[in-house]
Amino acid sequence: MTGIRLAKIDPGSGDVISFLELPAPAGRKITAYNGFVTTGDGTIILKSHHRKLDCPSQGYRALIECGVDGLPSSTLVTVDPSSNQILWQGVAPEFVGGRVSCISWRGREYVYLAGADAVHRLVYSRGVLQQDLAWGPARYRSPLATPGTAVVGFGDYVVVQDNAIPTRAPLSVSIISQADSETRWRLTPFGGRAGFSFMPSKPTVDVSRSRIYVGDAHSGIAAIDFDAALGPRVAWLRPYRTGSFLTLCGERRVLVVSDIGQARYDDYGAPLHTEEVCRWLDAESGEDLAEIVGLPRNFGLTLTPGPGGAIYYATRTQGLYRLVPSRAA
Repeated sequence: MTGIRLAKIDPGSGDVISFLELPAPAGRKITAYNGFVTTGDGTIILKSHHRKLDCPSQGYRALIECGVDGLPSSTLVTVDPSSNQILWQGVAPEFVGGRVSCISWRGREYVYLAGADAVHRLVYSRGVLQQDLAWGPARYRSPLATPGTAVVGFGDYVVVQDNAIPTRAPLSVSIISQADSETRWRLTPFGGRAGFSFMPSKPTVDVSRSRIYVGDAHSGIAAIDFDAALGPRVAWLRPYRTGSFLTLCGERRVLVVSDIGQARYDDYGAPLHTEEVCRWLDAESGEDLAEIVGLPRNFGLTLTPGPGGAIYYATRTQGLYRLVPSRAA
């Protein structure tokens, strides 16, 4: 996916088989699609992203510097992966900054969208999306926070955090029942500390152990245990500041995080740094297991697990690294 073009690529040769230009009813100059997900039948679901017409910045900086208020609603599209052609096109309830999420629950497939203040749910069936009028919208954002990232499935619940754009409100994590959108909990894992908060990547969950992992580019990382009778509580905190996806690996449960260290920040609260440290932590206790220092910036990108404890570490300017910890994690 690049801009408004979806490419179908031969996995063996890397050759482009076909391009599909996606709809941009708000205008090509202010529209891009930020990734996609697939359903159980292989259908591709995509969602458009916008910036303000008079915003001089590009990419994620446009959201940070110019804000998201007043942006047009996101376009939703489903695509047949075989033909690379559009099956269905519709409009989201509002502008959605975070990625689209597709979650299977109790025999049905649902699409969750984190809007400015609330989470919306749509039902997927045979290439078509329809808003679920029996669920939500479920409010998740605290008054001074900014809109959140993608929604994550968590068994009978979904999880979403706010502050995908820098703000001075503390980051909060909301847990919402898939059965009843009125049943929900909110936790501020780093407390009500003063200063900025910023996390452009979604939370990571361990459903079998009822644990959630979240990060913040100003506060560090936190492990949160959840019990429906007692609610969420912080299990541990570490000072490793991050804006990247947190990766949970293996039966032993190793958490991999890209740490920006003592970065400087611009006036908006976004970090200004060129190097990061990749850390392997014991996910149960938060204790350090291994690290690799002096890596290029990974902020906002993925850490993808590979064989033998390796991590494929994406960078914005220097390609893809394969990292293997010096000590077995």
